[in-house]
Amino acid sequence: MSATIQELVEAQRRGEERLNRLETIVAELAEAQRRSEERLNRLKTIVAELAKAQKRTEQRVESLALELQKTRSEVAGLAAIIGSAVRRSRQRGRGNSASQGISPVAGGY
Repeated sequence: MSATIQELVEAQRRGEERLNRLETIVAELAEAQRRSEERLNRLKTIVAELAKAQKRTEQRVESLALELQKTRSEVAGLAAIIGSAVRRSRQRGRGNSASQGISPVAGGY
């Protein structure tokens, strides 16, 4: 009977050792889970910040595109005005040259 008691005591000791190892593993897993959740939350925050920055960037690009379109239109308008003024100036210059008997080539035109 003492052998049976000894076997039971040994089995109880091994069971407690296994239980202790399992408790340690569960605690390690819980800590790993906590760290993973913290990392996930940090990543979620970063993704949200990046999404906001992306939205601001897209809005700025859209604004710049509209400003570029406006600038191009203004430049085209100015080019038309300058072109018209140059043509009128040239026409007046030719008219003056012809009325004064000055050759356009000799007059520097």
